Amino acid sequence: MKDEVTRICDRAKVDLLAILSAQQPKLEVVAVLPEWLTASQLAEHWQLTNDEGKPTTAGIQKWAKRKPEDFPLPHAYMGDRIRFPRIEVDQWAREEAERRRTAKNKTCQPKRESATGSQSTSTIRPSLTAAVGGR
Repeated sequence: MKDEVTRICDRAKVDLLAILSAQQPKLEVVAVLPEWLTASQLAEHWQLTNDEGKPTTAGIQKWAKRKPEDFPLPHAYMGDRIRFPRIEVDQWAREEAERRRTAKNKTCQPKRESATGSQSTSTIRPSLTAAVGGR
């Protein structure tokens, strides 16, 4: 009887280990990005893709070519190859988003009336009528 109990326990142990090994969570492979990225690596990092899901670098190249006063994307040339410093371009992206938000808010705000009460003719004032479709 002792041998039978030992055999049952060993069998249960093997079955339990098989179940546990099958249920172990799959580890996600995380790619470690280099300090300096190519345009394609940056496009993948920022998830800039075309309709086919392939990384697109047109915007990255355009941002890098901006004039200094227009906040160009940080980059450097290593030989004849352009590279982007990962930490700096991520910071640039956050700052660019804020610049765009600020610019959008400035263009969306209606002009204030002057002290005389007249309003600029180029400003369109929203109205309840316009908001409900002209009824």
